[in-house]
Amino acid sequence: MTHKVVFMFLCVTAIFVSCKQVEDIKKSGTGSETNTQLPFPDSWAGNYGGTLEIFNGKGKAQEVPMELHIAPTEVDSVFKWVIIYGEDKEKGKRDYRIIKRNPEAGIYVTDELNSIVLEDYFLGGKLISRFAVGKSLLLATYEKIGSDIHFEILSGKKGHSSETGGENDTDEIPKVYNYLVNVRQKAILKPIK
Repeated sequence: MTHKVVFMFLCVTAIFVSCKQVEDIKKSGTGSETNTQLPFPDSWAGNYGGTLEIFNGKGKAQEVPMELHIAPTEVDSVFKWVIIYGEDKEKGKRDYRIIKRNPEAGIYVTDELNSIVLEDYFLGGKLISRFAVGKSLLLATYEKIGSDIHFEILSGKKGHSSETGGENDTDEIPKVYNYLVNVRQKAILKPIK
């Protein structure tokens, strides 16, 4: 099988899987249900805390206390999403809102209440957002596992770091772009009162 055929097969498979997921979401009634009876973010409501660990290529660079507070508001489609970094809970507070834009398709937004709005996608029990800030490209995820919320951010330079592939004498090979990842942040946030 040539590389071109394999690449086309992978593309068709990805499209089929995406269409199947949308079809399954429509049948189930919501793209945001977890193993509990309540959908996301309702089933995640509560206060969580732990330690944010920050890694670079040399290893662990820093540890910072982190909290996440999730609570309903007066509006059914809007939840408080408050992140606190560090010991100073007022200085380190990020007061955001999660808005259900199209929960049947797993689409949400994070409104940072300062003109920044991030698009979020709830897929397979994980809230995912991918965005660029300045010269950095970031991938942020939240996942509830048991009673804990696992948080992770991967970041690196926005532009691609290298390019491979192309064409050779016999087959057409697609170009592949590599993107630097040089910072990983992770935290396991456990329920707190």
